[in-house]
Amino acid sequence: MLLGRDRECARLDALIGQLRAGGGATLVVAGEAGVGKTSLLRYAISRADGLQVLRSRGAESEQDLPFAGLAELVRPILSHLDTLPEPQRDALAGALAIGPVVSGGRFPVCAATLRLLSAAAAGRPVLAVVDDIHWLDVASVQVLEFCAHRLGQEAVGLIMAMRPDSPGRFGSARFDTVEVAGLDGTACRSLLAATGRTISTPVAERLVAGTGGNPLALLELSASLTDAELSGLASLAEPLPVTAALRRAFAQRIRSLKPADRQLLVLAAADVKADLATLQRAAERLSLDLAGLSGAVEAGLVRLEDGQVSFTHPLLRSAAYHDAAPSERREAHRALAGSIDSGRQPVRKAWHLAAAAVGPDDGVADSLDVAARAASARNAFVTASRAYQRAAELTTDPDRIVSRWMAAGQAAHLGGDVASATRLLGRAVDLTADPCVRADAQAMLAQAAVFTAPPIRRHYELVSQADAVLPYDQPRAATLLALASGLCIMAGRFDLALETAGRATRLAGDAHGIPMLVSQAQLAHATILTGNRAAGRQLVAKILAHPAIAAPDPAMHLLRITCGQSFIWCEDHQAADDLLGPSVDHDRALGRIADLPYGLAARSELRFRIGDWSQAYSDATEAVELGMDVTAGLDLSYALVCAGRIEAATGMTKQCRAHLSRAISLARPMGAASVTAYAAAARGLLELGWANHGQAVVELARAAAVTTRHGVKDPCVIQWRPDYIEALLCVGRTSDAREQLAVLDAEAEATGSPWARAAAARCRGLLEGTPQRAMELLEEAVSLSEAAANMFEQARGRMCFAVALRRARKRGDARRVLERARSEFEILGAQSWATRAATELAALGVSAPQARRPIHVRLTPQELRVALQVAEGLTNQEVAARLFLSHKTIEVHLGHIYDKLGVHSRTGLARLITSGAALR
Repeated sequence: MLLGRDRECARLDALIGQLRAGGGATLVVAGEAGVGKTSLLRYAISRADGLQVLRSRGAESEQDLPFAGLAELVRPILSHLDTLPEPQRDALAGALAIGPVVSGGRFPVCAATLRLLSAAAAGRPVLAVVDDIHWLDVASVQVLEFCAHRLGQEAVGLIMAMRPDSPGRFGSARFDTVEVAGLDGTACRSLLAATGRTISTPVAERLVAGTGGNPLALLELSASLTDAELSGLASLAEPLPVTAALRRAFAQRIRSLKPADRQLLVLAAADVKADLATLQRAAERLSLDLAGLSGAVEAGLVRLEDGQVSFTHPLLRSAAYHDAAPSERREAHRALAGSIDSGRQPVRKAWHLAAAAVGPDDGVADSLDVAARAASARNAFVTASRAYQRAAELTTDPDRIVSRWMAAGQAAHLGGDVASATRLLGRAVDLTADPCVRADAQAMLAQAAVFTAPPIRRHYELVSQADAVLPYDQPRAATLLALASGLCIMAGRFDLALETAGRATRLAGDAHGIPMLVSQAQLAHATILTGNRAAGRQLVAKILAHPAIAAPDPAMHLLRITCGQSFIWCEDHQAADDLLGPSVDHDRALGRIADLPYGLAARSELRFRIGDWSQAYSDATEAVELGMDVTAGLDLSYALVCAGRIEAATGMTKQCRAHLSRAISLARPMGAASVTAYAAAARGLLELGWANHGQAVVELARAAAVTTRHGVKDPCVIQWRPDYIEALLCVGRTSDAREQLAVLDAEAEATGSPWARAAAARCRGLLEGTPQRAMELLEEAVSLSEAAANMFEQARGRMCFAVALRRARKRGDARRVLERARSEFEILGAQSWATRAATELAALGVSAPQARRPIHVRLTPQELRVALQVAEGLTNQEVAARLFLSHKTIEVHLGHIYDKLGVHSRTGLARLITSGAALR
């Protein structure tokens, strides 16, 4: 047990015990430099007898080498690479530079790494230890974060050490964290006593207080003081300059070496992962003898292990490097660059050349450009962005400078670094006067930075740039206007969106490819939103008839999903499913996790409307979980409101409110009025389902205000108005309810919406004062809802019809209709509405049986996804690949599913789900 670290060691022992029991866990060890994080990692390794231990350590010199940290970590288990499915195996091999480069984004690499760890753990539990993760390359950090979320069912433990004040590249807040603070007074005094130097009690107390119990600071500061200072005969500085003292202490230890040996330390510090052979060649270029490192080893500054030089503490390396003159550092990098084989390590060589440059150097810039392209090919986009930035800084040709800033911005966007993308693309816009180049840069900026400024402001910027480029390139102008129209839709300015998209379409004319199709897609969206469903539907059909829409281009793929969403609004559900189903399957097959949230969320909305709520909830919650990994933008907020609406209808109050609150918190800074309206409508439905009519009116009034203000005229885009009419009627605001019904009738007539006609008929029956006429209208509403194939609307219509029958003293008919309505609510999982139906049955003197619950209420979201995939006939391996989970995780979930649903085999599970009888 480490001195004064009983609590921290107990946490590590618990994790290792969990591993031995077959479970997995992630633990972040966070603390300031010198507080003892590395010692805790060594303690964990010492307790890992019988486990497979994997190690990696971040290094500043490797931050720009894609997947360097991951390669070091998984090297001992690469023998399991052949057990991975071919696409994942190839993606990981390409990322680690042990196979050909494979495109497709970073997420196939993430999924492959998870599966590799799982395969290794099948033999023996795996303990993966990563020190200084704040200095790890971004590509490796992203992979580790992805895996860390999915280790619960695997015998894989991941322990990562980081400084709490490091840049937020790693989302440590989402993981179990042990905060390592300074040692307490007793432990500090014991540590000081162990130095063997005589320290007076008052001085010891000063040192403890001045260092905050930081063990490294205590040892280094006490070592730097004279005997007189330690005994109290000479005064200490007030206050103790701990940080400066640490730097001074390290520097003093290094300066005690011979000048040539100090130069060797600078060389080692310039590339801490360089092997001894490379360092030897670099030392010879500087006329140095690598044997001189023996003095640094004897002084406890470095260790020679595994064919490399490692500093005994990261701060020592920092002191060795930064205490040297800039010219000495450049000489070290130049020598290292000359010692590296450009054929085997071109990226490492390029970065050393860049560090050695004293001014613009096109040759070095070209090397960095090549390195950036290689990083992009391996899907390490943030690393590529940094290389493009440095290349731009070293370039002399103005046009190439701009193109490299644009490439840097685009790579940052692909890597998810929106803030950097905005800054870099803005730099490119500022540097160029060429209207066509500015147009391209503005288009990239609009897509990368759509959520960093009010969308309407971005709209006007794009329109202005479209006007500027119009005399030179009409298709470019059309593309900019199409993007501007999309921003208007996001902001809820539909009339402006219609006008802008119309202009874009006219400019695109008969041009082939993206300009024309994107312009028409935005025009179709705006046309439907503003109430002209037939014309919008025709536009969508025209887009889908174009040969280019089938191209594998990501832009075309996005357009197909957008068209699917248009079909949902138009109630052409089969056409929507024909587009959205293959799109989701396509993204799964290619491991394009970044694209899945939007497609899954759109498909969940479709499935919710056609009454397949288990599948809808599976899609929506998966979209949320994947969205948390890849985005904090509109796709995630849309997924959140989709999940929230299903939870509102099912009466899952806590989950609904949590998802909708998160959606609004994301949407509000973006100015995404559409998400705000969706969330208000869902909250209103939740309150109405539980008969909280007053609160339902408040929430639905918000939806009314947003949609009315922004001109949404198709009632199927956000289905809130019938709920508002019912809630108004329940609180006695009959006149207001009639006004809303008049609007709903007009919208239903204008759009021809089957759902709106059925809902309007139901609301009309509720408002009818004559009992006989009310029954006729409500019976008509049920018939219309059956024609619209909307089970939720059918069940609601039946419940209202049954109430009218009861009031007309037709109790037998009322009972039969109510029992069917209650059954439909239960099949859907609409618990709050089933409860209301049961209350109505009780009013008839009928004692309702215990409510039955569908599988999406009885299983966790992840169990639900597994159950639905297994019911399709997929093997555990295939389900794991589809859901980006491990085989072991699927096995564990399947056991829980069998227990909860009372089945004993895959066949029984499939029969239960496909029969629609997954209720109890």
